[in-house]
Amino acid sequence: MPKPQGHKNTPGRHCTGLNGGKGIGRNPCGPHRAKKRTPTFLAGLNRSIQANPVVWMTVYEGRSSLSRRTVARTVEEDLKLKSYIRRRSHLLTKTMKETRIKRGKKLHRLCNVNPGIIKLFSDESNSIVDPQNERWISGDKSNVPPALKTKFPSKIMAFGLVTSDGKVMDSRSTPMSMWTYWVVFCYLG
Repeated sequence: MPKPQGHKNTPGRHCTGLNGGKGIGRNPCGPHRAKKRTPTFLAGLNRSIQANPVVWMTVYEGRSSLSRRTVARTVEEDLKLKSYIRRRSHLLTKTMKETRIKRGKKLHRLCNVNPGIIKLFSDESNSIVDPQNERWISGDKSNVPPALKTKFPSKIMAFGLVTSDGKVMDSRSTPMSMWTYWVVFCYLG
């Protein structure tokens, strides 16, 4: 007997219908999507999507009592639509666009007049604190100051000499010439 074609858990699409296929609108051994995805359902779903494209697939799932996958397949295969994530972008008003054009022209003119001067601009004025805000615009990478940060800073412990009368020498009040007698231990980690 030949192996059935199609999904491994279903008999396949090659099965012949019961009753000679009379009176049944679909192949009973085949997938059930022909029964669920009727032209009436497609037209109603298309109308709903065109009216409000922001509604989630789960809402349509609840309205039509179908699985979310069936609704998603209907949207993708039959209606030829896709679900996209809305991307975030800057809200640029007309005045902000004009301001950016003025600043860009001024910067361009400044660079043409004084080619030897390098101007650095920081994004630190942004109200959102984000690692991406630490960007600099510069002519050369070596002109950008490094951000000296570490996730786990090393622990430093200074060991000083104790005098005979019990006083500890404070490192802040000790002159630099006395620092040769100090031992510094660094624990990295």
